[in-house]
Amino acid sequence: MKMFLLSQAEDPVTGFRLAGVEGAVVKSEQEFARKASSAIEDETVAIVLITSALSEKYPERVLEMRKGTKKLITEI
Repeated sequence: MKMFLLSQAEDPVTGFRLAGVEGAVVKSEQEFARKASSAIEDETVAIVLITSALSEKYPERVLEMRKGTKKLITEI
């Protein structure tokens, strides 16, 4: 099982890639929704990490993500 990181900045994504965690830089709400859906639908991903800045910017989207999934979705 893998982890996937969603971030608003490049630095966290780069740091996590060094540890073997894939991720994506998100610049808009639509992009956040698309990347989050992709991570949730990916059966190899068990944990979705979201940076606090992104979580604060789109709180409704994060709540939507947590509903209806058995994956661990957490803020870092």
